[in-house]
Amino acid sequence: MNIIESKLTIPDFSPYLVRDRLFSLLEKNLERSLICLTGDGGYGKTTLVSSFVKIKEIPTVWYQVGHTDRYPHVFLSYLRAGLSKVMGSEQKDTYVHPELVEEELQQLLSLLSTWPTRLLIVLDDYQWLDQSEEIQEIITKLLFQSARTITYIITSRVRPALPLVKLKLQQNLAELKASDLSFSNEETTLFFNRLHQLHLQEHEIQFIVNRTEGWIASIQLIHDLIKEMTHSERYRFWAHFKGIPDLYDYLGSEVLASQPKEIQNFLYKTSLLAELHVDIVNLFLDEDYTKRMLDHLLDHHLFIYRTEEGTYKYHQLFRMFLYEKLIKQSDRQEIDAYHLKLAHIYEEKYQFFHAFAHYISGKDYLRGANVLRQMLDRYHPDQFMVLIDGWLETIAPDLSLDNTSLFLFRCLPATVLDEIVEPLEARVTSFKQVHPLTIAHFQHRLANIQFYRGDLVQSKRYFLESLDACLPTNNYGLIAFNLSMLGQVYRFMNDLDKAIYYIKQSLSYSEQHRISYSQMHSLWNLSEIYLAKNDLNKAEPLIHQTLEISRHCDEASKVFPYSSMVKLLRLRGEYTQAFEWGKDALSHASRFDIEPDIGWIYMELGLTYLSAGDAEEAHFHLGKAEEKLTRQLNLYLKSEMEKLRSRNLPSVEVVEKQPRKLKLRTLGIFEIEYGGEVIKLLRKSSLRLLLFFIAHRDRKLVKDQILDQVFPDGSFQSINSQFYVSLSTLRKALEPGLQSGRQSRYIMQSGEHYTFCSQDIDLDAKQLLQTLSDQPGMPQSNRIERFLIAEQLYQGDFFEEYPYVEYLEAERERMRLLYLNSLVELGRYYWDGKDYTNGMKYYEKVLEKDPYLDHVYEEYIERLLRTQLVSSARKVAERRQRYMEQELGVSVRSLSL
Repeated sequence: MNIIESKLTIPDFSPYLVRDRLFSLLEKNLERSLICLTGDGGYGKTTLVSSFVKIKEIPTVWYQVGHTDRYPHVFLSYLRAGLSKVMGSEQKDTYVHPELVEEELQQLLSLLSTWPTRLLIVLDDYQWLDQSEEIQEIITKLLFQSARTITYIITSRVRPALPLVKLKLQQNLAELKASDLSFSNEETTLFFNRLHQLHLQEHEIQFIVNRTEGWIASIQLIHDLIKEMTHSERYRFWAHFKGIPDLYDYLGSEVLASQPKEIQNFLYKTSLLAELHVDIVNLFLDEDYTKRMLDHLLDHHLFIYRTEEGTYKYHQLFRMFLYEKLIKQSDRQEIDAYHLKLAHIYEEKYQFFHAFAHYISGKDYLRGANVLRQMLDRYHPDQFMVLIDGWLETIAPDLSLDNTSLFLFRCLPATVLDEIVEPLEARVTSFKQVHPLTIAHFQHRLANIQFYRGDLVQSKRYFLESLDACLPTNNYGLIAFNLSMLGQVYRFMNDLDKAIYYIKQSLSYSEQHRISYSQMHSLWNLSEIYLAKNDLNKAEPLIHQTLEISRHCDEASKVFPYSSMVKLLRLRGEYTQAFEWGKDALSHASRFDIEPDIGWIYMELGLTYLSAGDAEEAHFHLGKAEEKLTRQLNLYLKSEMEKLRSRNLPSVEVVEKQPRKLKLRTLGIFEIEYGGEVIKLLRKSSLRLLLFFIAHRDRKLVKDQILDQVFPDGSFQSINSQFYVSLSTLRKALEPGLQSGRQSRYIMQSGEHYTFCSQDIDLDAKQLLQTLSDQPGMPQSNRIERFLIAEQLYQGDFFEEYPYVEYLEAERERMRLLYLNSLVELGRYYWDGKDYTNGMKYYEKVLEKDPYLDHVYEEYIERLLRTQLVSSARKVAERRQRYMEQELGVSVRSLSL
């Protein structure tokens, strides 16, 4: 047998990254018998160990294991040869005859059991030996009988079938898994910027880490792809990153090709799921072997891992690869059917966010809208942040902002948009080192939210900023949508020239790059402009084109050309046909229950009835439109009515609603009323914030002070985000219909300062303090009247349901003492007026509220004795003694009664 020298040579992967973090872990565990490094191929196991032993200059037997080494005599031959190499002796007689394996093993154990100095024995690619029981026995003996100076290091794609539990209990095992071996952010930065001198920006490093999840092989392949790129070329590369060709070749030829057909099919279909729950996958595949399959994939390190919650997930790049393979071998109808089956399963399991994502991916927008309505009934508005935070795209790979924004932002009601706008703005403001395209996506989302909230100025600002950020990336879908929406914003602002400029640019991008969603939206906007200009001949073909293209978009989007057709027929005076189109449009929009769509159709029908001279129907439909449309759309409605008024047609006014009174009850059971309706503040953090504001009302509060008191736990970014979400929720709860937090009458902001203004609030605590305020020279009759008013106001302690909230304690104690003093004053007043019944009532009321007021006991007992109410005085004295001595341990003198 010939010994292949290269199998016993420590490999050299220069240049390599010196991984101080893992070097420290290895060095710290050299006293253990076994250090085991397990992970998929490409996690740098061999590079890590080889670089470590070279830099640390530790004597090492390096054994590169292969499939032929699973025979005991071959394994022992190489191990002997490696030891001879370390000892510097000749390697002529290292071959072990198959019949002498046991004898040679004993000699080897004798040698290793007395080894005097530090020695590492590295078994690289151990997975080739793992199925050999004979080799397992040999290695087990080596591990337990070798000297403490010897450490075995195993690198393997599978966890070795060795007595690891026993080693662990004896503290003789250290393990490094894929999560330990993955490049961290810092190591990724060092790899690109120090080792390879590429000078990547922080957002580029973060992008690489997020996409590769620290998988070193993929990071190396990315380096090979970008090493010759300029900064602008890299900028576009990240924007269109879909995977790594060489990596996909490796995954196809080395990973998938070696798997049975059954496992391949399982991998392809389950790539549709972001999280692999056994019960969900079993239902999806109509099988019951999911647990066995997932455990097999996990045991063989096939780019799958288990989260801390126990959920299985594919590595991101592996899932992208599998999904692309699924797309290539299936037609679109099959993929849609898979998504819809998953959506139904998730809906049955009440996992509505997942159900919504898969319904939209499967192009069943009606059921998607129905699921969203269920979510709106079940969840707090801030939970919907995940729908616009990039989460949908991780659930279903088909989804992107380009093909979901038009539907999604119309579906979310204004109340939800109000809740999430401030946290999202805070998120964008907090971005520092991120790829500009990421910022562009968030700005686009913010722009849509502001548009449907009715803030056209902010909407225009964010669309322009998003457009500027995404233009250099050549992200044509996002560019086209920004342009089209800018056209719509300018149309609503009645700047038709700018509107046409942006819409035509959008059409150019959309038609050149076959982006149907933005094409449909741009054609509709252009038709609306021509209708506004009364150029019906140009508008009509555009409406028909919009209607045709809308069939390939989300089904709900047909409402756009439907509404335009109603307007076209109205302008022609063809009212009967206009009503027919309008009723069909209303029926279609009502199926989806999307408020802006329904409101738009009501508006067109109302204006049509107005043009036809039917003021009663016009009043009804325009009233419905006002309910559904936002403030800026109502302004658009008013401008349309002005045009009709100029033609001497009947008009219907849109009446501005007066602000309603806010009432806060804080003494006793806390209650919020707005316009006579009780408001429930479900978000706990918003409730805590309101308590803090009320306790510190009419004072200018520094934001840091609020964060410290109300949100004491968590990172700054976490509590900062939580503050904005809570503040937004609170503002909208106290002022329904509020368009912007900056317009709040109650919670005012000036830079980093916030003031809770109670001037226009019916606040019982404030009334109590004003009633009991000390005013020298006030006549006694007025004072008593105020005390009686205070008694009625004081229905319980200040926020008595929250006794352990520290920032309420001072205000609660202040009001409690004022209230008790007022009761004592009332008791004295009635007693001095010889109304002993009411006098006793108020003294008893004081002691019932606080049975530990010794000075009140003394005064009360003295008054009872002076009035010859000895029996009552005795009872009060006994009560005093019980509370003061037995409960407080304070000695009081007995009274001789």
